[in-house]
Parts: sequence; C-alpha cells; structure tokens
Amino acid sequence: MAAVEINAAMAMVLLIIATIFPFITGDLLADRGGLQVSYRAHVTVPLQIGVFLKIILKNHVAAQSRVRDVVGHPRRTRRDAIFWKDDTMNDPALVTEIMALPLVEHQRDAPLPEALLQEGGAIIVFGHQLEGDGSLRPRLVRRLQAALTLARHRTADPLVLTGGTLGAPISEAEAMHRWLAAEGIEPERLHLEPMAEDTVGNAVHSMEILARLGVNRATLVSSTYHVRRGLVLLGAAAERRGLSIRFDHLASGDALSPVPGASDAELELILADHARLLAMPGL
Repeated sequence: MAAVEINAAMAMVLLIIATIFPFITGDLLADRGGLQVSYRAHVTVPLQIGVFLKIILKNHVAAQSRVRDVVGHPRRTRRDAIFWKDDTMNDPALVTEIMALPLVEHQRDAPLPEALLQEGGAIIVFGHQLEGDGSLRPRLVRRLQAALTLARHRTADPLVLTGGTLGAPISEAEAMHRWLAAEGIEPERLHLEPMAEDTVGNAVHSMEILARLGVNRATLVSSTYHVRRGLVLLGAAAERRGLSIRFDHLASGDALSPVPGASDAELELILADHARLLAMPGL
C-alpha cells in the first residue's frame, strides 16, 4: 500500500470524489501530521469527509505562510493575523533547537541510554489511528513495543495512554491498554486518556493525568517523525498548566522520518500545532 502526503489541493480533489461516489474502492494511505488513515471500501463518505476536513483545517490552513515567516520570509498575511496570535515560536534559536534535536530510537536487542531506564516518572504513549475493526496498525505496535521495553525496566512507573476513537469501535487508549496488559503490564499502572483526536489533544488531555500523578518527569513514546512535535506540545501544555515536568523521549522508529534533523514539513506541523495549542481557551 503506497504512502501519499495529502496537501490542500489533493485533499479537495479527493473530497469531491468522496462526495460524488458513495464509497472509495481500493486503498489510499493519507499520512498528514501523524494522522494516518486507510480508506477502504467499507469506509463511508461522512467519515472520509470529516477526516479530510480535519486534515485541511487543522494541519494546513495558514501553516505554510507561518513557516515562511519563521524561516526568514517577511510576508505576513491577514490570515496569519487571525490564526497565529502568539510569537513564542519566532525565536530562531528555538527553531534551530527543534530542527536539530537528536532522537533516541528503540531498536530490538540494542541497549538504551541508562538515563531512560531510571525509574521515577511516567511513560506517556501517543496513540495512532486504529483499523476499522479496532485492531492495531503496525506503527502503533512499534510504539507499544518501545513503551513495553521501558515499562519492564521502570517497573514502578505509571503509563499514560492517550488517543481517542477516530471512527474505530474502541479508543486508541483502550486498544493500547489491552495490548500492554496482554504483555504482562499490571492494569493498575495503565492510565487511559480516551478523548484526544490529534497530537494537540494528546498533549492537552494528558496533562490532567500527569498532574494527578504528581510526576516531575515523563518519557514520551511515539514514532520518530512524531517525537519532536510531541515534546514541544507537551512542554507548552505543561507550562500553560503551571506544571514543572521534564520531558524526555524514546522514538519507536519510522522510515518516514529524517534523522537527525527535522524536515521543513515537520517544522510546519510543529509551528501550526503549537500556535493552535496556545490559542485554546481555558488551558
């Protein structure tokens, strides 16, 4: 099954097709901002339309011009003024730090840094969209395998599992709970956050659990392409909640991600999601 990155124009064309025909046949993999959806013959038009609109509105609108501003192009449009009300990510040093963040990847039978294996904190696992029947996609399994490695070394640390349903019969959090419990992780260590619909939601909704646990350190587990964005959003959400939490990470590995530096597309998503998180009322 081939991978296709959906930009705004392509998404609109596919949206028109989905409106005309009652079902999309064959397989189309749309990977945009960590939201990976497999459109098969059984997926109905309303779900397709909803996902495409989510991709367009949340992860594309105004993001491209925002990135141009940050990396040195001075043009700022009225659209930017509406959508991007913060300037906290315009610090060139911070952007450089994000782009160059070295990632620690989980590899089977390879030793992990000792600092990651030390107990004292929480392990937070970002979900990934399930298959239509609620089964786990390979990318989510890789995240769980990385989390399992940490959990078996850090035997007293709780795990926060975050992810909503996105059209599946169960939440990503519940699916992760079942997988980890089947691997021998005690259910009382597993804390579910079943509301998040995207990466911003993962970060925001997880803060209540982290605050309740009273931890001052949390290790993010997600795919390599997703970790930088997750760390930025978790840090921003914690700061907005007045929480003092140090975040580190373990990436589960992903062929789509460049290592060691982030791509321009990844930076685009980081900036877009960061601005959207800071604009959320009541956070």
